[in-house]
Amino acid sequence: MFHVKEQQARIDALCEMSGTVSAEGQEEAPLVVVLLRRAQVAEGGSRPSWRIVDHFVLEGAGPWQFRASAADYAVAAFQDLSHDLKLQPDEPYLSVHESRLFKCRSGERYPEVALSIPASGRAPVSEALDISKLVARAIDDQLAISLAQVTAVGELAQLGDERFSMAGGRGWAMAAVRFSV
Repeated sequence: MFHVKEQQARIDALCEMSGTVSAEGQEEAPLVVVLLRRAQVAEGGSRPSWRIVDHFVLEGAGPWQFRASAADYAVAAFQDLSHDLKLQPDEPYLSVHESRLFKCRSGERYPEVALSIPASGRAPVSEALDISKLVARAIDDQLAISLAQVTAVGELAQLGDERFSMAGGRGWAMAAVRFSV
């Protein structure tokens, strides 16, 4: 188990990409920002290929953020009109663009990247692409993940919540406090 300073140093060494996303279309639908990592170009290949390494889902316009290991990344986004976390051929799409390419190195930050999904933009896919599928990783792919993929997010509760009252905390929650005092 790492100590807090070591953990913080590892987190600080990650590359951070963040910004906001919005959609031109007025339909109420989730907005999905997709983090893509440049794959090794096959020998004799001229076009880079991209691999989905993470995604960020918002209920509407708002902030997004990724933290990942050093590599070359890009972001794309789509408006999920079907509400199924699948990129459909007819859904508004913001493609990978040179202005949204990141040559991430240890500790670099790319803040304030504004993404606007055009209503007429379409992905070059002929069938639905399920971005939420978990793909098994080989040992060589372990560094191709982002911090969000291995982070558990819970529900924020206010300290005024009944769970934190004296009556509600007489069980396990308060026992831990008494033990640590």
